[in-house]
Amino acid sequence: MTLKGRKPLVTLEISLDLEEIKRAAGVPLKTIIESSDKIQEKVEDILTLIYPNLTIVDVSKSAACITSFECNPLSSSVISAIFQGYAKDDKSKS
Repeated sequence: MTLKGRKPLVTLEISLDLEEIKRAAGVPLKTIIESSDKIQEKVEDILTLIYPNLTIVDVSKSAACITSFECNPLSSSVISAIFQGYAKDDKSKS
């Protein structure tokens, strides 16, 4: 995947085992699934802090990882999110 013709400088895939989170935290799966957008936002925030000169894009949203889990929760309790970091536009050159 490219962003404005640029290749990603960083790619990070994160997998969460929802059954393990449920067991460890005592949180119902429905609550975890409903919070999935917040989890992804927090990961984006952390990556932005680590890589302040990159534009962080959650490319997994197009893959609908969470939605597929909701549709068939018995197939797998592991969900994944993929984030890519691209160099920001250099506005000083304009």
